[in-house]
Amino acid sequence: MKTIMWILFALFISVIQAVGVSILGGDPNANISAPVGDRGWSAHGQWMTNSTGIKVSTNWFLASTHVKGQVGDWFTNQGVGHQVISKHVVTNTFGGDVNYGLTLWKVGASFPTNTVIAEIVAVTNFVGLPVTVFGRGMPSTTNPVIRQTVTMVTNTYNDPFRIVGWDFGPTNHTLEIERGTNSGIHFTLEQTEALELGWTALPGTYLIGTNQAVTVSVPATGTQSCFYRVMCVTDMVSSTNFATIGWYLAEHDRVFRWGENVVRDGGPLEGNLWYSTFDPDDGAYECALSDGDSSGGAFTLVGGVWKLVALNLASQTLFSADEGASWFTATITDMAGLTPWGRGTPLPTDQGVFPSKSWYTPLTPQAVAEIKAVAGLP
Repeated sequence: MKTIMWILFALFISVIQAVGVSILGGDPNANISAPVGDRGWSAHGQWMTNSTGIKVSTNWFLASTHVKGQVGDWFTNQGVGHQVISKHVVTNTFGGDVNYGLTLWKVGASFPTNTVIAEIVAVTNFVGLPVTVFGRGMPSTTNPVIRQTVTMVTNTYNDPFRIVGWDFGPTNHTLEIERGTNSGIHFTLEQTEALELGWTALPGTYLIGTNQAVTVSVPATGTQSCFYRVMCVTDMVSSTNFATIGWYLAEHDRVFRWGENVVRDGGPLEGNLWYSTFDPDDGAYECALSDGDSSGGAFTLVGGVWKLVALNLASQTLFSADEGASWFTATITDMAGLTPWGRGTPLPTDQGVFPSKSWYTPLTPQAVAEIKAVAGLP
């Protein structure tokens, strides 16, 4: 039998639907400058005040539709503001839900000639695809989420015990025994026969032999004595384990960060989206998305060039340790025993590991063809 308890070191209570890039270890200062080889870092700009867009041509940038925006808003590239003059909503290939979609935005003045432009590509064999992702969402803290697991274990002893006392009940009597320095372990005996023998004083010490059935006469109430039998000698002891399963998130700081992950799966069962999981053994730069990372890019290496293959969409960062009575934001490597936002009951603790997920809107072949046609790309 397992009992799960949660030690909450720095609880942030807020109810938000998670959509910066949080790294294993929880260091908020990790990966706040471009990675070696850039990998797509410089293709990003700031869309409006809090979001992100990705330059795909000299005067068009791409963003997730659900971060909104309108003609007349500003896109900042290398410290220079560019006002949007028109937009194009990319044909939705995700079941009609506009929140999954992509929007192209056109700026009035072209980006400088030295601006890094993202190359786009559709990847159809995406399971296992390594990606570098970027975003400006909620940073991690160094405060870990600790799970305390108490497991009750049954031990069987084969060496002798000494009976040092009795506890009488109406139907079951309990022996208190002593075994070396481990005293106070109780055993309930099986009643086998009741006899009118009168009240009889008993010796103060009994030895229970090695793994054998022992019959002892234990006084009951009145003049009745009962025979009891010790079928086996066992007790229950507890084993306690403490494990770090994630890190709490801080408030938004809008600092741009990057991390790495691997696309685990996608397709129709995930609404034609891709997803990755926050796994503790997948490298120092393993990351999870958080609120505010939407519209950042996921890049992969194709033919020696880092190319844009998807945009950040959503993530699991809101959890309850008390079945919905209160909530906290974190990135979690194993959600077992926790209730993720949107689920009514805790995830089971005896069915494996449940790492939190991050979802991405992939650039499908249809989307890539449409973006290239609108933006005038070859």
